Amino acid sequence: MRPVVGALDITTGNTNITEGTTFTQQADAKVIISDNPPSVRLDGSILQTNDLWWSPHGGFMYIFIQGQWRS
Repeated sequence: MRPVVGALDITTGNTNITEGTTFTQQADAKVIISDNPPSVRLDGSILQTNDLWWSPHGGFMYIFIQGQWRS
């Protein structure tokens, strides 16, 4: 892969962990990789809130909230 012309070779964002950082375990959420929006999980069970769908075709990650996929 070739770098974009004029791209800066610098880091962005905060690289220091702050005391206010919290982590929430999401053991029940699943990640699904598919070109099309899934209507069920890979095992055939219903989609759950916080399931993630990665579209390799479009290059976007979506989250399942309130019965629909949101970007």
